[in-house]
Amino acid sequence: MLRTFLPISVSLSIIAACSVALGYTGGPIRIRVEGYDSSTKKVYYRLHRFDESGLPPEVYSLRLNSTSPNRPFRERSLEVAADPSYQRWSLLTRRLEKLGGESSFKLEVEEASENAGVDSTSGTPVSLHRIHVRLRSGSKSGKVDTTAYCEALVTVKALYRIPGRKERLSILSFIGRAYGCEEVDVPVLLR
Repeated sequence: MLRTFLPISVSLSIIAACSVALGYTGGPIRIRVEGYDSSTKKVYYRLHRFDESGLPPEVYSLRLNSTSPNRPFRERSLEVAADPSYQRWSLLTRRLEKLGGESSFKLEVEEASENAGVDSTSGTPVSLHRIHVRLRSGSKSGKVDTTAYCEALVTVKALYRIPGRKERLSILSFIGRAYGCEEVDVPVLLR
């Protein structure tokens, strides 16, 4: 009996003496497009962090009839912290129209980047880049100006039709997290 408890008590003593537990905190950040609410003219999406933070998804919308339709607006009232039972979210998702993917499209991607030095906040120095991306599909275009880490790489993941609208929504991915050089998705509205 003593042989069993001694290793356990030693292990617990070591764990108790450690003030900080370090672990991997990186991981990609992905967008899941949820749909379009024609009554409010908003496209909703959720931002999922695939890391060890334990944070629930964040809810955002693009307000298409606003003066800044490209700017995401965080919809905190639809998130778990404000609505633990997800009642508001459930009611909203019933009326959302799914965005259809374009079955055939031509998309032009223009990227310009400039070296912006080195970032050491993640513990390991990585190169920092200012990136400027313009997407064009026919007469519609959209742009993103942001910061990339490690490499100035971008990928277009999708192009969606918004029901009853002329705009298109694209999902752009780039290396937007320094720790582990992980990808981040961002929405790009093509108008």
